[in-house]
Amino acid sequence: MASPQPEPFVKFSKELLEAVIAAPMPATHKEILLSVVLVTYGDFGKKDARISQARLRRITCRAKSSLADALADLLKEGVLCQLEPPRGSRSARVGIQKDYEAWGKYTPESAGAIRDRYRPTAPKEYRPALPKEYRQSDPSLRGRREELGSLTVLQARALALAALAGDGIDCRLPEKIRDGIRAGTVTREVVEKW
Repeated sequence: MASPQPEPFVKFSKELLEAVIAAPMPATHKEILLSVVLVTYGDFGKKDARISQARLRRITCRAKSSLADALADLLKEGVLCQLEPPRGSRSARVGIQKDYEAWGKYTPESAGAIRDRYRPTAPKEYRPALPKEYRQSDPSLRGRREELGSLTVLQARALALAALAGDGIDCRLPEKIRDGIRAGTVTREVVEKW
């Protein structure tokens, strides 16, 4: 009775695994590709390793001729990379091309969708709210993020600090902040909390 355990495991990119599954290649090719993953990422925790054809035959249970043809095809299409050729009794050093969009005829048709699913989106600009006393007193700002027009928070802070230092009040600052600077209710401490 088989009893697989979570240890040892293969630490492998989910994005790349999804590309392997979606790649339009024959079963023998996928078996070789997954065998390379097993030997490189699984046994050694590395991106490449010396792998003999005899070892691939033991893992995949495929005939020598079909295995050699499929391996040559994977190397030709750029799915696998041969980093060092075989020399004497030493096996070739092989690894997976991580850029699945460069897999030639085996590039997954859904490569763009896979890439977009796993790429982080650009973070939204952090714009903290105005101090509470200004949001509460101005109904147009109540419950909304601060409204600085084309200014970022850092630009508004710099302009407000410059105005407090005596450089004049910039007209790009919101009217509420300009009035607060003139009245003395907007202080350096208030501006630095923005």
